[in-house]
Amino acid sequence: MNLDNLIAQTSKPKEKRKKKQPNLSSTEIKGSLPFDDIKDRANPDSRPINSSHAAELADSISAIGLISPIAVDMNGCLLAGSHRRAALAMIKSSNSKAWNQHFPENRVEVRVFDFDSVAEPAKALDIEVEENQQRKDYTPGEVRSLAKRLKSAGYKDYPGRPPKGTKTLTKALTELTGKSTRTVKGHLAEETNAKRIAATQLETLIKRSVKAIEKIGKHSDFSQKERKHLKAAISELEKISY
Repeated sequence: MNLDNLIAQTSKPKEKRKKKQPNLSSTEIKGSLPFDDIKDRANPDSRPINSSHAAELADSISAIGLISPIAVDMNGCLLAGSHRRAALAMIKSSNSKAWNQHFPENRVEVRVFDFDSVAEPAKALDIEVEENQQRKDYTPGEVRSLAKRLKSAGYKDYPGRPPKGTKTLTKALTELTGKSTRTVKGHLAEETNAKRIAATQLETLIKRSVKAIEKIGKHSDFSQKERKHLKAAISELEKISY
């Protein structure tokens, strides 16, 4: 498969052309491709697939669809979006209702770049890094809009630690947008930048405190009762950061 064939396949009514990426020197075409036509990455992944991450993405994509298209080269080889691709494979194999709803005719949204990643591995890595950075550029309003869609699909947050197996709103948003938990919470609360910085510093201090208490609790001089109190203190601290 070459670029001409890919362009033909992506030539659907919703096709859009995007301007050249100045830092990548490569034309990008946005459209859709049959999911099975997306090939493995030509070069090794910069990070291995985390099955837990992919499963969480699969849950949220099943609820609201794919919000960030997968990037491929002119031959259909994966450039960026390996976890999204793994999540889509999970949905296709185990949730036909969600698959048919969001991906009619087995087509998924892609961004096609007009170069061969086998011949230009450095450019392929540049696009992967650039795409990860772009995912971090969701505005507070966009994050809140995604939150609204997830809430309508049953996602929500809980005080303290969430019950096991629940659909947690903040965690789903961090997986979808690539932003930190603290940043997502700040966007949802519509915090000012100054308050967000202060909250991030507080969260860092809490994490350090928890680690220190855990280390102290392992000392042999502490009784079971004292360790129980330390464990309770950790629980209270964690409630602040969740």
